[in-house]
Amino acid sequence: MQRSTLSFALMASLALSGCSSGKDKPKTVGNDSAQATIPCEAGQDCETKWHAARRWVEDNAHFPIAHSTDTLIDTDAPSGSLYPIVDVRKTEHEDKLGSDIVFTATCENLIGCVPNEEQYQTSFKNFVDDIDPPEEEGNDVDTGLAFESAEDEDEPGATVAAVTPRSPAARSGLRAGDRIVKFNGRGIATAAKLTDAMKATPEGSMVPVQYVRDGQVVVVYMRF
Repeated sequence: MQRSTLSFALMASLALSGCSSGKDKPKTVGNDSAQATIPCEAGQDCETKWHAARRWVEDNAHFPIAHSTDTLIDTDAPSGSLYPIVDVRKTEHEDKLGSDIVFTATCENLIGCVPNEEQYQTSFKNFVDDIDPPEEEGNDVDTGLAFESAEDEDEPGATVAAVTPRSPAARSGLRAGDRIVKFNGRGIATAAKLTDAMKATPEGSMVPVQYVRDGQVVVVYMRF
């Protein structure tokens, strides 16, 4: 009995000894960490999931948020805390068409955390994955655009095959051969993605459209 009592006292002493080092201990991913990566599409999808990530941290992390930006949400705690430290980062993909939201829960206590880091990870992932994006208003406007087949595309974007006269596209100055690469500030990977984005645009909106013509990048505005 005496040996068991001493062993427990030693473990507790080791776990609490880290408190004297303050809050400056760097957060690292190791055996006492759990990580989840949630991809999102650029625009509304990423905005919705990032807002959900911040909400989860506010409602579930034991410690208050230390930093909150467009790409970082984290908490801080004394070393040896019985609760996990949370770090959430948003990293944009190289093609600018989406991002990864990376959640890390780290336990720095030698005898473990309650709840543990895996429970934090599972709870966060389930919460953010289950968030439905808000319904967008949309429109029934015929933009007057027809696009080349996706099989003919050898780079990101949507190449215009034809433009209906007196349509919103024609009034904006678009014409056949233009390759649209951005719509309302978001990168366009395919004609299908562009079509979805245009259908989701509220009627009456004036939206910037960036395209490439004869090697030159041009920006025009299209009214829906």
